[in-house]
Amino acid sequence: MKPVNLSDKFASIALLILSLLFIAWALIYILRTVIVAIDGRQYFALYDDAMISMRYAWSFAHGEGLVWNPGERVEGYTNLLMVLLMAVPARLFDKSGAVFVVQLCGIVLGLTNAYLLSRIAAQMATDRRSFVRVLAFACGLLYFPLIYWPLVGGDMGPLLLFLLLAILCVMEYRRTQSRRWLRILPVALGLAYLTRPDTLIAGGVILAYLVVELRTMKRPDWWELVALVLGVYMLFPIGQTLFRLAYYGELLPNTYTLKIVGMPLEGRLRDGWAFTAPFIYEVGWLLAGLAVSFLVRPHRHKALALGMAAAFIGVQIWAGGDITPVYWRLVAPALALVLIAFVNDVVSLIDFATAQIKNLRFRRYRSALVYVAVLLVMGVTLFTINHNFRGQYLFTSIPPELRFNTDNVNRAVALNAVTTEDATIGVTAAGVVPYYTGRVSVDFLGKSDSYIAHLPPEIGSVSTLDMINYPGHVKYDLDYSIVMRQPTYVELFGWGRQDITSWAVDHYTPVEYRGEYLYFLNGSDDVLWDRVTVLGW
Repeated sequence: MKPVNLSDKFASIALLILSLLFIAWALIYILRTVIVAIDGRQYFALYDDAMISMRYAWSFAHGEGLVWNPGERVEGYTNLLMVLLMAVPARLFDKSGAVFVVQLCGIVLGLTNAYLLSRIAAQMATDRRSFVRVLAFACGLLYFPLIYWPLVGGDMGPLLLFLLLAILCVMEYRRTQSRRWLRILPVALGLAYLTRPDTLIAGGVILAYLVVELRTMKRPDWWELVALVLGVYMLFPIGQTLFRLAYYGELLPNTYTLKIVGMPLEGRLRDGWAFTAPFIYEVGWLLAGLAVSFLVRPHRHKALALGMAAAFIGVQIWAGGDITPVYWRLVAPALALVLIAFVNDVVSLIDFATAQIKNLRFRRYRSALVYVAVLLVMGVTLFTINHNFRGQYLFTSIPPELRFNTDNVNRAVALNAVTTEDATIGVTAAGVVPYYTGRVSVDFLGKSDSYIAHLPPEIGSVSTLDMINYPGHVKYDLDYSIVMRQPTYVELFGWGRQDITSWAVDHYTPVEYRGEYLYFLNGSDDVLWDRVTVLGW
């Protein structure tokens, strides 16, 4: 009978305790996002882009296809796999219940990612493997962006899961030399691509890491193995591109056309750096520390962590930034491997330093002191990089999307109450309101409108932070979206350099319903006028 390893036993207990604490915290966090709307009912909502994906998922689950509006084939999502996964609860539950299930799945994703990080950390560890495993698991749950985005429906959760699984496959293949891991590897990379196509760069880093490992193992057939993995992996982007051409009639995603096509590279790089610089400021010392560690003691695991960080940060800068500062939707995964590489370095350094002390009384308590010192260093590290998120962890700040989602849920409830199902709505925020109304919608900013996405951008017309352009929000044509299409309800009449308020005064009527102020097309048969209070301009 194999003896029980006490270190492993204590590690398992620690992982269980951390998991239970996280589940309790996450459930409280989700319940704090519940919206009690003007109709007295409770609603759940994700961040707005995820609600766009939910609308596609709802349409798909109810037989209308992968569309935002029935009969209009526009690829207004960036996360095909996420949409397909969301379609399962969309089929089984009502609209609010489906969103709640997606949030619950975020808890599972957070725990799974932390577990994969702990497995990878154990492979990377040179000393005190069980302790490093627990610390890595804790890091996966204690860096706020890594758990926030899965809880609000972000694609970062499954994206990170598949990339971590791919890395673990390479490590396990080196350890066991079982071909099973090489069969899983390209599938994991492919699923990451289907989650977000821009993971192609991170996938390339992982393939480069595979080459290094195979060469280190002195495999004479290394190039055949790499070619096989690459060939299977490429089936995913090729397959999705062929599907896009057949289903949507486009070579590129509509979201890529909207955000990248027509945007000058120089401007994108400037905006991308302006957006990403605060992230570098927050965690740059970690990246710099790992880079110095690599120069002093080079190791392929450190190179992998730095390469993955460079991939995520580089893509973010190239794309021109993002619309969600502070919570680092697209660059947070860059820190996952960096953190566990840092954990390994801290443990090794403190272990080495304490080993040099010859005092016998000290050496008796050396292990305990190593654990305490490492916990102090990692505690300070996590406290520092979570500087902007402490209020969220401690429930002293309201969830970041709550006010925005509350306004939009109330607007959707009002529209459901005072319009018919044949009404159309025009919006800039294309997630919550279109999802909860189910009405045919007009997307003023083009994420689900091919015509808008193909327009030349209005450079500098809508900006945020230190960026010249608000990514994905500088292509618009209100004459087309409102004057020509005349939706029953319109959210606003001015955006960027365009303002058609003078036209709207003669064509739209402001009304009030239970504290919600709405604009409706004059005399529309799709408005229940007896339920609203007509206001003046």
